[in-house]
Amino acid sequence: MELALVQLRIEAGDVAGNTERALAAIGDAAAAGAELVCLPEIFTVGYFVFEEYEQCAESLAGPTLGAVADAASEHDVAVLAGTVVEDLAASAADGLTTPAESGLANASVLFDRSGERRAIYRKHHLFGYDSAEADLLVAGESLGVAEIEGFTVGMTTCYDLRFPELYRDLAAAGADLILVPSAWPYPRVEHWQLLPRARAICAGGRRCTIRGATCWPKPATHRPSSPPTSIPTRSRRFVRSSRRGATGDGRWKTRGLCGARTPLQAPVRDAFLVTAGNNAPPPRPPHPHPVSFKRSTLA
Repeated sequence: MELALVQLRIEAGDVAGNTERALAAIGDAAAAGAELVCLPEIFTVGYFVFEEYEQCAESLAGPTLGAVADAASEHDVAVLAGTVVEDLAASAADGLTTPAESGLANASVLFDRSGERRAIYRKHHLFGYDSAEADLLVAGESLGVAEIEGFTVGMTTCYDLRFPELYRDLAAAGADLILVPSAWPYPRVEHWQLLPRARAICAGGRRCTIRGATCWPKPATHRPSSPPTSIPTRSRRFVRSSRRGATGDGRWKTRGLCGARTPLQAPVRDAFLVTAGNNAPPPRPPHPHPVSFKRSTLA
């Protein structure tokens, strides 16, 4: 499967403009051969613009994600619609199951290549500290897992990376590929590079690849989030990747072949299986199909 990780420039509060750039990225990725496209966290509003959340929230069956579904169908490509700010009351009114009758959530939706909604995930672990997320949003309760292009795709979001039990649950549910839309702070870029590998090890004996896509705020606000990363799982080496150069519109593309077939040394694997407890999933053979990845940065 060809996976495209998209890094978008986010204009604070500009839902129409941000969505337009996301739709263009979906089309570009599909034209380049992508079969699954992953957008970043809160790509519609901008993660750090908390004062805009309530005004910009909408149902997961609303016009913004409707446009993403139409793009998936038009370009014949599956899409993880990063995350958006969900109006839970509006979603409930549209017949969707929600963790609360009202409030806001940080939600992602996975569409297949026909534009059908295959899975919904609401961020379980809400960030606190200097973020207003934990005060403003309702945490999700269910796993997001769906079959896409022959893979079992799991969904998590940003801060979830710091909680291994969620990834063990996804591995137990059979996930081959876990996507992590994020707005990861640049000062913690080393954590962004390390944690996907650590969570992959937490998956125990299963072959499971973890991939992330981040946003790119305007330089006038603060430094950009870390770039999308190419992280193999249960491997002693990173993915091979090469920068292909910038096109005229400032788009950077990088592709690499997943190198997740190299098993960890037994002592390391066994240590993490003990950490996972007696319910750690049993080993299974590598996935029969190769996985390749692209990443894009839109200026």
